[in-house]
Formats: sequence, C-alpha cells, structure tokens
Amino acid sequence: MMYAESLAAWANETLGLTNARIVCELSGGNSNLTRLVETNERTLVMRSAPENTISPKAHLGVQREAAIMKALAGHVMVPEVVAWCEDTQVMGHPFALIEHINGVSITDELPPAYSGITAVNQLGEQMATALATIAKAPWQDIGLDKLGRPHLPFGMEVLEKHWANGCWITFPKMARSVSCTAIITWTTHCAAPKTPICSPSSTGRWPL
Repeated sequence: MMYAESLAAWANETLGLTNARIVCELSGGNSNLTRLVETNERTLVMRSAPENTISPKAHLGVQREAAIMKALAGHVMVPEVVAWCEDTQVMGHPFALIEHINGVSITDELPPAYSGITAVNQLGEQMATALATIAKAPWQDIGLDKLGRPHLPFGMEVLEKHWANGCWITFPKMARSVSCTAIITWTTHCAAPKTPICSPSSTGRWPL
C-alpha cells in the first residue's frame, strides 16, 4: 500500500504508536474518507479528504471537524482528537486521527437492542440532551467564535438548498410533516447576534 511506511514512521515518531497501518475503509462517510487504523497500542479512525480531490482546500472540512471536537472535549461527549497532520509526505494529503469508539451507527433502521417504544423514547431523549449540551458549551471561551464563517443566514440558505435538492440520507419511517423551511426559519429567528444558535436557558430547557 502506498504511504504505508511513511504512515508507520510518522505515527511512531510523532505519537509513539508502533506498527500503524490502515486496515479498511469504514462506511458512513459522504464527501470525506473514513478509515480504520490499527496500531500495537490502540485503534484509531483516520479522516481525510478523498484521494482524487482536485481542490487544495478539500481538507478544510476535516480540519474544522477535528478542531471543533478538540475544542469541545471536556464539555461534550466527543472522541479524542489524537492528531492532525498537514504533512502531505505522510499520506499524500492532510488527515486527522481520532479515537475509535465501538458503537452502532443508526441509519434507516434501529438495531434489535433498540426495539420497543421505551428504548426509542430514551434514544430521542439522549439525542436531545446531547444537542442541548453542545449548545451550552462555552463556545467563546474555547475558541469556536473564531472558527469558520459564523454567518447564520448563509448557512441556513445552504441547508435549505441541500434539502430541496435531496442531498440527505432519507429515513423512510420518519414523518416528513415538519417542514425544513419552518425549522430554518425558527432557527434563524431564535439565534441572537453573537450568541450560540438557540442556547437552552439556565434550566437546560429549550425556549419554545
């Protein structure tokens, strides 16, 4: 495999991890690559832009993803960002190494362990709690106010465009009675200038 030796050498010299090698490509990613990396010490996940990309800025999405997770560490349950490498001599493109966490990716079907209304309700409550925890993170204190383009209307326009073009994974069992446009409108009006997008109140409840 191309770059196998350079990856192993870099991981050893930079991270103290021996015998680093890419085992397989993981499913679930859309525009970026997600690959499983094994070492003698631990298992990691490599995130990078596609190998055949033309744009020199293709890696910026992965870099932003790693920066956000690293900033949120200690405030939100996120995997550890082990390293960010910009040296193209290692893999031919920049990449992030993320802690590997065993789990189940929920797509259009729930695994057997989540059968029953109680389990489904608990899953929904856990997701809502996780989103509220992210919104309550001290985003200005951890540097997220300087990351990206915090222009909410532009972001909502992009979201609405993607939704209209069908650029989303569809969930057959999900009721589509809620309009994406209505959600975008609510989010835009809910966000005050220079504040996180619709933070919950001090009680942890979302404003309705």
